[in-house]
Amino acid sequence: HHEIWISESQERMVIFVKPDKVEGFMSLADEIGIQATVIGEVTDDKVLHLRYRNKEVAALDMGFLHNGLPSRSFKLKPPGQKPCKESDVVAPRDLGQALLRLLGQINVASKEWVIRQYDHEVKGGTVLKPLIGTKHDAPSDATVVQPLLDDNAGIAVAAGLAPRYALINAYASAAAAIDEAIRNLIAVGGRLDRISLLDNFCAGDASDERILYELVQAAKACRDGIRAYGTPFISGKDSLNNFFASAKDGKINIPTTLLISGLALVRDVHKTLTTDFKQPRSRIYLVGETRLELGGSEYLRMHKKLGTRVPVVDMKRARKRYRRIERAIRAALVLAAHDLSDGGLGVAIAEMCMGGERGARLNLASVPTAEPIDRADYLLFSESQSRLLLEVKEADAAEFEKIMAGEAFGQIGETTNDQRLVFTDEGRHTVATASVDEIRAAWTQGLARFLD
Repeated sequence: HHEIWISESQERMVIFVKPDKVEGFMSLADEIGIQATVIGEVTDDKVLHLRYRNKEVAALDMGFLHNGLPSRSFKLKPPGQKPCKESDVVAPRDLGQALLRLLGQINVASKEWVIRQYDHEVKGGTVLKPLIGTKHDAPSDATVVQPLLDDNAGIAVAAGLAPRYALINAYASAAAAIDEAIRNLIAVGGRLDRISLLDNFCAGDASDERILYELVQAAKACRDGIRAYGTPFISGKDSLNNFFASAKDGKINIPTTLLISGLALVRDVHKTLTTDFKQPRSRIYLVGETRLELGGSEYLRMHKKLGTRVPVVDMKRARKRYRRIERAIRAALVLAAHDLSDGGLGVAIAEMCMGGERGARLNLASVPTAEPIDRADYLLFSESQSRLLLEVKEADAAEFEKIMAGEAFGQIGETTNDQRLVFTDEGRHTVATASVDEIRAAWTQGLARFLD
């Protein structure tokens, strides 16, 4: 019996069900093919009683379990004060070439070489695949599967990850990962009220006071995320003590990283949204404000800098924003949607053009900002969180703007048929341009350059 009690067999859960709900729960478990067994009941004597073949084999008092042995205590060490001034990089002479270079960076470039080595067509129920678009080579924000082929409901699966932010602020990194996973789910048509999350904590030496502090900060971000978004964490794991001892450099710890996986219910898989532009002369809206938040960004990484001002997530405001976007999607007002993450606005809009084999003309002066930003490269490559790009038909623009009234959003351009991405200043001067072919070459060939 002790082997049954201490076994670590995987893929098991203990679920507490009210007595009047047991019959319904067991019927549901049988319907979906999950083995379920009633193994006990909750009592009010605060003692855990274990029985095996009608014989009591253990009785564990809860008072002793929680307070019977001395608790371990740990010390936390907050990071030292960092300089407030943001890192400066020389403004590029050719902003279009800077965008192409950024698209080819290892954390931004296509991972098709990896994706194609795995089967994402199990049982033929994959509705939205990892790569989409006219040539099936553009990125998707999430994947959507249809578990029951005779039911139009689906499940969206997405992830969020921002490890470089953790080098500056562990809380901000974790909050960004949570927000990214949620907005990816919203972007494909997921329901905000039916999202569940999973956490995966990865860190270096868990006895290190600084790393323990970062883990606590990441856990606090998870707590705040549950409260703000109303999205429960249904599972998770940790992978700690990831470090390497080098005779030359001493102990090298991995960055404290929180990977967030998200699941969301999709009402109708036939109405799933993708990231690729659908038609010319659509309006392009940017929802959410842009700030001078380049700390930990891919743009600064490309210039071998880290920065100091990491993106900050306003979770409560983000939730309200996502509810509005969900309303617009449910009203069939949105043709395409894409979240802004690594590489910011520049990378996101380039990916949408590539997927749809369409061009776009954008006015950078129309980008909603929360503060003055006088450099086009900072405006394009800021990684401020909780932002999405949406394609809307001209005929649906008024209704869309009515839903979004009171939110920070703006029409920043329109789609075109000439397969060229053009950024302008006040609509007069071209500040950057790149063709769809150039964008595709930069994005699809980037990983190979790092692996060769």
